[in-house]
Amino acid sequence: PNHKYFRNSLPSYTELGDPKQHEHLQFSAGGGDHFFAYTEGELRSAAHDAGLAVKEIRFFESPWISGHFMFRFLHRALPLPLLRGMDRLTLKVARRIVSHQLMIVLQKAATS
Repeated sequence: PNHKYFRNSLPSYTELGDPKQHEHLQFSAGGGDHFFAYTEGELRSAAHDAGLAVKEIRFFESPWISGHFMFRFLHRALPLPLLRGMDRLTLKVARRIVSHQLMIVLQKAATS
């Protein structure tokens, strides 16, 4: 998950602290699938620490696609191409704060 998403309530990876303190929530009804979300900087740092180069950062899945804000009810009424178009337009305007998901594409770092 993207930590900068405006509806995010999760701590970032570095804000989380010791993951063991959250293990009791892992399989609870409120635990969800995630205990933390990543920032772009955290992913870049992890890639660097692993000796990998960042090829691309992708922000994706706006509320039009994720269904947040009850937009999921529009999924039955609106054609998919229109939803995708609204998603792309929304991400162009404010991708870092309206994208629910964040992905990093990595490659082996060039060796000299």
